[in-house]
Amino acid sequence: MMFCFGLVMSNFGAIAMEPLGHIAGAAASLQGFITTIGGALGGFLIGQLFDGTVGPLTLGFFGFGLAGMVAVLVTEKGKLFQTGQGGAPDMAH
Repeated sequence: MMFCFGLVMSNFGAIAMEPLGHIAGAAASLQGFITTIGGALGGFLIGQLFDGTVGPLTLGFFGFGLAGMVAVLVTEKGKLFQTGQGGAPDMAH
């Protein structure tokens, strides 16, 4: 799972940098800072909820996964589910 997460995050990072070509280095630094702090805070929160079961971890995966999907849907403005010619995803835009 972590291998796949690494692939997804690097691709999302590259997509996010596309409109910021002239300041991509600074933008990548800020993105790294925000994801590191966000991950640390999220991990701390889930760690504090640990009660000896896998419940908090399961809820954490579900909650943060859902939040990530909502973030993608909002930022893509619904383009995630649009199709182009022949039913394939429209990658022209």
